[in-house]
Amino acid sequence: MSSLVRTLGFGALAFAGGACATAVTGGAQSHSFANAANASDESPQALLQQLGRVLVEVETNYVDPIDRRKLLTGAIKGMVAELDPHSSYMGPEEYRLFQSDTEGAFGGVGIEVDGRNEMLTVIAPIEGSPAERAGVKSGDRIVRVEDEYVQGQPLDKVVKRMRGMPGTHVHLWVKREGVKDLVKFDLVREVIRVAAVTSRLLAGGVA
Repeated sequence: MSSLVRTLGFGALAFAGGACATAVTGGAQSHSFANAANASDESPQALLQQLGRVLVEVETNYVDPIDRRKLLTGAIKGMVAELDPHSSYMGPEEYRLFQSDTEGAFGGVGIEVDGRNEMLTVIAPIEGSPAERAGVKSGDRIVRVEDEYVQGQPLDKVVKRMRGMPGTHVHLWVKREGVKDLVKFDLVREVIRVAAVTSRLLAGGVA
């Protein structure tokens, strides 16, 4: 888990008000699951049993085959997202990307992005990066990466598409405030090094 401002559009199994509902298309039948635990019984074991019952019902009655691991991961993501807007759960691949962001270097174009209203918005290009040299600006909204429109896609998926081997090209189309047409960028990936600290000397010997 990590308290990061990352609004991710991950697919998840929704648990609303302790209840879940699913329709079975094979017949005029539906299944609903109310919270079987009493209001006074809020032990972790009772809640986990309820989660297990919902999982079994979905696996048994949902019209398509179910990936149990995906459902449970979605449940965990939903649980952590309920804490506050700044908390999210990272799976192994997401955590690997996070580590490369904060501890090392990676092949990419050097753009810090955030998900806002299903749009990927550029927070800022990294100083000295291909994106900064090409003229990508803070506030630009990324609409398309190569041949794929990215609105509503998970942040980690789009970031992964922009990364790659240094020396390779990636094409981005962005929507810029005050510009009618999309702005296209042909960027060459480089090794992006994340600077944890920057410094300069001010007047009076102050660093």
